[in-house]
Amino acid sequence: GIPVRSLRSLASSVHRTIEFRNDAGRPFDLIWVDFEGLEQTYSVLRPGSHQTLSSFIHHVWLLRDHKTGEAVDAVMVVAGAGTQRVLLNNE
Repeated sequence: GIPVRSLRSLASSVHRTIEFRNDAGRPFDLIWVDFEGLEQTYSVLRPGSHQTLSSFIHHVWLLRDHKTGEAVDAVMVVAGAGTQRVLLNNE
């Protein structure tokens, strides 16, 4: 897994859309890491599904294996045009 102790979102008023696509053969918990570093579970991303969210730059999203709880990825929303895309696969 990845280390998550120091992860936290930073305050921002700049919106950005982010899309998570699950091409892996297992479900993941999609979690927003708040400003205090606490995990706020948002949804379960099932295999073959995708989730599009309205978020803010400098916000952190964590993905945990739904069955084991292992942290498998963390993504910070970054400034940019269009939708930020995150692909989960078996690599």
